[in-house]
Amino acid sequence: MPRPLPVTLYSPVSVLSHKIRVTGVLKDANVIISDGTTEVGGVTADVDGEILVSLNTSLLVAKHNLRGTQRTNDGTSAVTTATVQVQSVSLHASTLISVLHTCMTDVMVNGLTPSSSLVKRINGVKVGNYPNPSINNTSMVWG
Repeated sequence: MPRPLPVTLYSPVSVLSHKIRVTGVLKDANVIISDGTTEVGGVTADVDGEILVSLNTSLLVAKHNLRGTQRTNDGTSAVTTATVQVQSVSLHASTLISVLHTCMTDVMVNGLTPSSSLVKRINGVKVGNYPNPSINNTSMVWG
């Protein structure tokens, strides 16, 4: 069999991100995320297709570029062709998808960093914290 194809990495990733979304992985492949020659994350894929790879946040540096490879019994893939730049702590604001109404109890937000948390505030007071375990960067926040 030929060596595996390169994986694809997805942003956003910040210096506080615990995971990165990766697609194009093969089941049982060892997926490695690196910053230059420094390995900053890795996992053995338990499924084909799409996974979240854990990152070592103490090794992430703002404005550095992450790349990925996958290693199987057939060899090691080429390095990803497109990099993902690590952002500083301030991430872009989530986008509200739902129309706001005075009687609304649920809000759908998009553009979340994988494995991030969304903090709900009313008049500046924290009233909830919602983890985003989703790969697709979308989460529902309940009122």
